[in-house]
Amino acid sequence: MTANASIITITPTNTTSANNQELVVYRDSDVPFPDAKDDDDYEASFQRRRRNRILMIVAAALLVVGAAIGITLAAIPTSDATQSSALTDDATPIPTPTTTLDGEIVVGGTISNEVEPATVVADTPEPTPEPTPEVTPVTPEPTTVTPEPTTTVPSDAPTTSSPPPADVTTQPTAPPAPAPAPPAPTPAPPAPAPAPPAPAPAPPAPSPPAPAPAPPAPAPSPIGPSTYRVVNGCDKNQDIFWRSTDLVDHSRNLGPYQSFDLNALDYGPGKNIMIRATANNDATLFEGYFDPTFNVVPGAGGTIWYDISVIPNDCGPSWSQCSGSGVGWNAPLQVDIVGNVVAKCENLSCNQPRCPVGYIVPNDNAKVKSCEKKTSFILTFGCATR
Repeated sequence: MTANASIITITPTNTTSANNQELVVYRDSDVPFPDAKDDDDYEASFQRRRRNRILMIVAAALLVVGAAIGITLAAIPTSDATQSSALTDDATPIPTPTTTLDGEIVVGGTISNEVEPATVVADTPEPTPEPTPEVTPVTPEPTTVTPEPTTTVPSDAPTTSSPPPADVTTQPTAPPAPAPAPPAPTPAPPAPAPAPPAPAPAPPAPSPPAPAPAPPAPAPSPIGPSTYRVVNGCDKNQDIFWRSTDLVDHSRNLGPYQSFDLNALDYGPGKNIMIRATANNDATLFEGYFDPTFNVVPGAGGTIWYDISVIPNDCGPSWSQCSGSGVGWNAPLQVDIVGNVVAKCENLSCNQPRCPVGYIVPNDNAKVKSCEKKTSFILTFGCATR
């Protein structure tokens, strides 16, 4: 117990009284009253009440468990009881199992002698005798229940009793759940809706009319000796220009695959010829010259020199000096020989600005060719680009 320090004050309440006999006593406490819960007796009483409550709860739980075990055992007939009910009208009742609370179970301390062990008594229903005297074997349910602590089943077989293990509480096995009802048959799926008919294919787009083929080149007319035949090899009209040393331009407009002839011998000493497509000076040129004094073939009476030139206008002696002055090619040119092909007399074809057989720069003299006097030449110009 804790001592309480207090101060008592005595004060007169009526100073005017003749006898001054009235006093008032006041008590001031410096320390608050102690809480009853802090007392040792209260703590011991509280622990005792708590143990009693726990023991009562455990006893009630064991009572419920024992009742459930007894009901479960009564609901499950044994093989011996079934056969006995089939042979006689008198059925031997199954004695009620008794569950005794072990006095050594400790919950928060030693069990007081104030709590008595609980006894579980279950009523066993009387078995119903079978209507026929035949012995019908019955297979019990597959669920096996072992009640704790001791279960005694009367039968012709010797009785077996199993003592419960100390300090162990066995939970009863739940009765088997009833078999679930078979599921309802699944309805057949509805028949799939027929697929819609495929749309009729769209009519094919009309093909564009094929372009009219270019008219075939007319069969060449017979060509005489020493002739330049100039042919427009384009599928449209094209102007053909030619000039000689006098620098006077002559021209003729030719339709597709039309041609005209020039006499090669008219362009002899001091009078060579240059032929091109369109009036552009930067153009693919055919150059020819007749030399009556030189015979590439002995006794031929002269030689015709010729070449193809793609030299840009006003070009210097090398390609690097004329590379910025323009382009010397503007149309494909094919030179076909008609006559005796000997020595350096050969066909030429130039289809690009720097064709291998053409003059690229002015001093490219290895590109010149020569044929005998009576040789003729067919010069076919393709479509000019400018």
